[in-house]
Amino acid sequence: MRMLAEGAGPVITAKDSVQLHYLGVRWSDGQTFDGNFDSAPADFPLGNVIVGFRLGLVGQHVGSTLLVSIPAQFAYGESTESATNPLTGQDLLFLINVLGATQPTQ
Repeated sequence: MRMLAEGAGPVITAKDSVQLHYLGVRWSDGQTFDGNFDSAPADFPLGNVIVGFRLGLVGQHVGSTLLVSIPAQFAYGESTESATNPLTGQDLLFLINVLGATQPTQ
């Protein structure tokens, strides 16, 4: 993980939902596979994302811009013959702009 700009907002926890813009590319060829910088921010619980994405965000501050490198084993797993996800076996790179974080309501 590389901090491109550190935010001054609250610290993100593993239980938070995050609001962010992101761009995901395959490390092997630089091809974009997902992103939302040209649309509304994504909003999802950190418990519902790949392990490497969550590890890259927990402990960071809202308002930060991050570059997160995620090896395949912390993304969609190592390559197997039965894998159906095209990102299985791929190392990934995410550019993330953290816009907000909210804790779940009880």
